[in-house]
Amino acid sequence: GTPLSPDGDKKPTKHKYGNFKNVLLTDDEYNDLIAENIMGVSGLEAIEYFSYFREMKGYKCKSDNLAIRKWCFKAVKEEQQRDAKLKGSPPSKSDTRKASLMDQLNRVCGGTDE
Repeated sequence: GTPLSPDGDKKPTKHKYGNFKNVLLTDDEYNDLIAENIMGVSGLEAIEYFSYFREMKGYKCKSDNLAIRKWCFKAVKEEQQRDAKLKGSPPSKSDTRKASLMDQLNRVCGGTDE
């Protein structure tokens, strides 16, 4: 049957978004996110960023919306700033930064790395 929320109502349907169609959001969550612009990062950029990392690492979260809001806007902004400052930097700096961002995502998503 259709999943029910604790109060007995039907849960809103989640749809697949992102380049890899692996980000699950309700219509309201998606519309709220794409209307956002936090630190100069659009909601669409944050969704795509999360989609990319999920595809690459297979992350599972209880709430994609929460993970995007708590982590991805900041991560996209930091990556944009790093790319602007460190063009041509040694790969080790980039690898270290991405590892740090992945650690942040692990904490938000409960540490699942399957």
